[in-house]
Parts: sequence; structure tokens; C-alpha cells
Amino acid sequence: RYTANQTPVCTFSLATSDRRKDQSGQWVDQTEWHNIVVFGNVAANCAKYLKKGRQAFIEGKMQTRKWQDKEGKDRYTTEVLANTVQF
Repeated sequence: RYTANQTPVCTFSLATSDRRKDQSGQWVDQTEWHNIVVFGNVAANCAKYLKKGRQAFIEGKMQTRKWQDKEGKDRYTTEVLANTVQF
């Protein structure tokens, strides 16, 4: 999508996985999902080249936004504002 001044914006989710042994010694996979937001030329490249299952290296900063849902309740979303994305 594009902002009001026609700057490309790309949002997507990224999964990271970790493998650990539990108390019984069995391997357990734990997956975390991260919301990623990218602007400008990097966003255009992400929209063009990223597909589900493709590995990517994301570098940026964390940001928490406050917004209101349909009932008017305050909600919070934590995102990574990416400035580097490598495929």
C-alpha cells in the first residue's frame, strides 16, 4: 500500500523459531511471530520479492503503538520498523 504522499509501505509477519529441551529431555520448538513495517524502496522490494517461507534478515527498531478498537478500548501493538531487509 501507499501513504497519502505516495510512499510505499509494506507490512508483514515474520516467524522466529527456537528449539529447546524441556524438563523431560524432549526437544520442543517454540515459534514467535513479529509484525514488521517497512517504508520506501525497501517496502517496494519486500512486496515484490518476499513470499511465505522465504528467509529474511530484518534490522530495525522496536515501536509500540496505541490505537482504539471498535468498542473504543485502548489496544497496543508492538512492531519492528525495519530499515534493512535482506533476502
